[in-house]
Amino acid sequence: MDIATARRGRLLRGWASFCVSIVNNGAVFWLPEHVIKTVIAPAPRYFHGLDELRAALMLIGVFWHAAAVLSPFAAFVYASPYHQSMPLYATIYPEHLFRMEAFFLVSGFLAQMTLARKDKRIFWQARLRRVLLPLLLGCLGVNFILQVFGSIFMEYQWAHYDLWRWVMHGWFLICLMTFASIDMLLPRGVFARMGILPCILVAAIGWLGYAALIYWNGESWHLGGDISTLFNFFILHGVQYYPFYFAGALLYYHQDVLERVSRRTLILLALLAFLTMGLTYLNGLHFYEVFPPDTAGIILQRLNQMVSSGAVAFLLFWYFYHVQREASRVVRYLISSAIVIYLVHHPLVIILGWMLDDPALSNSQYYLLLLALTFIFSYLCYEGVRRVRWLRVAFGLKT
Repeated sequence: MDIATARRGRLLRGWASFCVSIVNNGAVFWLPEHVIKTVIAPAPRYFHGLDELRAALMLIGVFWHAAAVLSPFAAFVYASPYHQSMPLYATIYPEHLFRMEAFFLVSGFLAQMTLARKDKRIFWQARLRRVLLPLLLGCLGVNFILQVFGSIFMEYQWAHYDLWRWVMHGWFLICLMTFASIDMLLPRGVFARMGILPCILVAAIGWLGYAALIYWNGESWHLGGDISTLFNFFILHGVQYYPFYFAGALLYYHQDVLERVSRRTLILLALLAFLTMGLTYLNGLHFYEVFPPDTAGIILQRLNQMVSSGAVAFLLFWYFYHVQREASRVVRYLISSAIVIYLVHHPLVIILGWMLDDPALSNSQYYLLLLALTFIFSYLCYEGVRRVRWLRVAFGLKT
């Protein structure tokens, strides 16, 4: 046997050993579902704090969308021609940097909790009832009302009522259904024995894959119209947020990590979040061009976004995970109403933003009035929805 043959043999044996080590460490393997469920499923527990966090992340979205009406960048559906306020917009802007990442982190955790306790069929039926129906009926319904109002009073054109206007802020429901479909394809409990390589792969797709999609669309594809909307809703947002959903799924089966986190680690994470979020803040508000609009800048910006939002999301998750007390009656009401408030507030912000837009008002008066009336009318809508069975179904409430 010559030297080359011996070398090839050593390489093949080394590669085989490497693959075996990957399999043995759980990076690429599926256990039988009954073994996973009976051996490694965490003990049943209700996570009151995570319910509160998920609801809070939806409700603070009202503050963000109301502030977007006054954005100096005029990037919202309705941009006030009389009221632009950088101080106000900059004050609310930080929540936009972590809110949805934290939401999907919690969603991934709670999805695995459901899958560990119940059959996949029950999980899928719940997703159809609590996610798909609110998208097809609740979200599209309130956006249709917005279009009718806009066509009569705001000079909206029916010809422009495209796929994006049907969905708008309901894109997160599309992501949840997409991620639930992935859960259905994966063996139940697989996250309990997930190795390092799948984690690296998902993180790399969320980082470099997202940056590549942004770059290619800007340089080559130039997608527009409904094609662009479908690309954003089903691909770009999925790649952007699935790593956080994935991380939440991992945390469910590795809750010991949450118990072992030291105070020093939390402080270091908080410092990391502060520094990286500061960079995103300066760049996003155009105070300073931290990340230039070239290939390297896009890649570094995405990495910084993932680190900053991931750190804040984990800190919030860690805190609310340890909240053991049962919610008060008021908090339970806020939790129950959150999905309806989130779906109806967006068109209300647009309609009320137009109706209240008076140059005689100061920026603060306009914002506070818009915010207050949006909450008032949103909760009036919730009170109506929860009293009518078919509306409860349309918005994913318990019947």
